[in-house]
This record gives sequence, structure tokens and C-alpha cells, in this order.
Amino acid sequence: MLPSVNVFDLSFDEDKLIRWLMKIGVLHNGQTCTAGYLGVQCGVNMYLESFTRCLDGLIWRCSVKKCRATRSIRLDSYFQGCHISIAKIVLIMHCYLKYARMPQKYIADMACVSENIVVGWCSRIRKAISQYFELNPLVLGKHHPVQIDESLFGGKSKYRRGGHARHTQVWVFGIIEENTKLCYMCTVDDRKQKTLLPIISRRVHAGATIKSDEWSSYKILGECGFVHLTVNHSVGFVKDRVHTQLVESLWSQVKSIIRLKRGIRASHLQGYLDYYSFMRLAMYLNVPFCELFLRLIQIKNPI
Repeated sequence: MLPSVNVFDLSFDEDKLIRWLMKIGVLHNGQTCTAGYLGVQCGVNMYLESFTRCLDGLIWRCSVKKCRATRSIRLDSYFQGCHISIAKIVLIMHCYLKYARMPQKYIADMACVSENIVVGWCSRIRKAISQYFELNPLVLGKHHPVQIDESLFGGKSKYRRGGHARHTQVWVFGIIEENTKLCYMCTVDDRKQKTLLPIISRRVHAGATIKSDEWSSYKILGECGFVHLTVNHSVGFVKDRVHTQLVESLWSQVKSIIRLKRGIRASHLQGYLDYYSFMRLAMYLNVPFCELFLRLIQIKNPI
């Protein structure tokens, strides 16, 4: 568990912020000098030194007088190679992760950067989350039933003008676990059995209870070792307490966030789906969204 702090307030005190990021492992908390004098490696511990010509105002400095080598505090970190201050990056991160519906232009004004920079960083955050799920795939249904469904994502615009014209229609398949509300969503080419069954086999525990509508692609689930319960939506939405209202609600919530973007490219959609799944994970763990992301980008993690 990370120490409880107000990340928003820390983002306005760069020195304290950097030292806190070092404490929690997002930045290195110490460095050993690998340089040397006349070919002899120092191997001594470096110390933090104020350095006004540096973007972050701090650098690692070798204490050997004949060496005095320096090293960036961003080395090996999530912030390496970035050209704005760590404080501004963390402020963008905090706003984007805590306030999913906040317009990016407001975040840009708050951080005193261009909107393009905010757009780029939000994309980078979603990419890190997607990489996390690739390395740590969610497998649902071990202790609770899951609900599955497919939904068509895509905006419409008159004469194909405006932002929505960029978002072509894409099918999304989703799984959500009852009680925990953990979820997994992915874009799919179609709703055929050969497309959906491998995803279900990978993402749902063997023998789990699956609730769905009576879409033909799901008819084989009982033969695959799952306990398959169905509801016929042409007759009603609840049958013997079996329903898919949780996954239907999931679609509504995800689409409401995407709708604020006034249409997104199909190639970017998976990133938004992973972003929402990560938000659900934070809620399940009872950890602030930004704090969970900071755990994700600790130097020890391969992101």
C-alpha cells in the first residue's frame, strides 16, 4: 500500500513530489556512480543536488571530487525521455484518472500545457494500462457468476461530417463478474462462435457459471464445461432470476465516457475499454485510481 497523500497538492511542490515518487519506487531512491576518473570506476553512492538548469531542478551527483558525474533522476523511469516537468505529468495523470469525464482542455489549462500534450499523455496512460492487462490478464468467474454480451460501438454523423465520422462501427465483447463487477472487454471482428468461444475459454474460469442471452454463438457453452444460464430478451429481461442487466449497464457506462470524446478512432477503442476495466479494478481493490496507476509504473514493473 502506498503512503496516503494528496497527489493534487504534491503536484504544485515539485521537490516534495519527486522525493515522494522516489519513496514509493516510481523514481530511483538512490544511484551508484558508474563513471570514473582516468578509467577507474567510482562505485560510490550519488547524492541529490539542486540543479536549476535541469527541468526537474534535481540531479544525482557523484560525491568524488575528481569525478562529479551526474545522472538524471528520470533514469529507467516512466518519465524518461519526456520534455515537460514531472509535476505537470503527475497533475495530468491525476486529473485524467480521477475525473474520467473532465474535458482534456480543462486539464491542459490546469497544467499550463497545450491540449495536444494532454491528449498525448492520456494516450500514453491508456497504453500502459493495456500493457498491464497483457502481462496480467484477468480471468473471471472463479467465485462468482459472470455475464457476457456483445455491443456495437460507433457514432453516426449526418453526411459523415464531424468528429463522429472518425469512429467506424466496431463490435465489442464483454464479460463482467457479478458481486465484484470486475470486467473484461475487447474489440472483435464479428460475433461468430469461432471468434467468441476462444475469448471466453481464456477469460472465464473452467466450470464457471455464465449468464447470457440466447445468441446462437453461446449455445455450445454448456458442452464446453460451463454452467450456462440464458434469458430470452424477446420474451422478457429476467427469467428465474437470470438476467444480463449488469453487462447491459456496463455498455451504458462505457459509452457515456466515450461519447464525451465526440467520437474516437476504432484503433483507439481498445485503450478506452482497458482504461475502464482498470478503473473497475481500482474500485474492487478500494484503491484510488491514480494510486493504482502509480503502482503500475513503479520501476520494478516491466511497463
